[in-house]
Amino acid sequence: MIVDEVQDLQPKTIQLLSQLTKHRIFMVGDSAQTITEGSTSKVGDINAIFRSNHMRPPQKLNLSINYRSTNQIIENANLVVSMMETFFPHSIDIMAKEVSDRQGPKPYLIGSLPEDLLDQLLFG
Repeated sequence: MIVDEVQDLQPKTIQLLSQLTKHRIFMVGDSAQTITEGSTSKVGDINAIFRSNHMRPPQKLNLSINYRSTNQIIENANLVVSMMETFFPHSIDIMAKEVSDRQGPKPYLIGSLPEDLLDQLLFG
């Protein structure tokens, strides 16, 4: 069984899936992308679920090369992740930062702008 976005699953869901599959499960997730309150996203939390069921924890594999986005986008994303690590160190796994061989323009970061100015920037 393949489970994507495992960082957004509740602990009981991960426990149920691990018991049903008996080590035939492939989980993919990123604790820096958690959007569900109360989800178990850190590797240590997932390992604890497996250990509590007397199962060997899954092997962890860190993927740090991004083939989808340009390095300029990745650099900005890494800044956000670094802030999360600084201000919320127990909420995500601290891993190697992503990199990309793809190059592109530096992205624009739009902060809080008056609605009319934002409309003008986006739609001309």
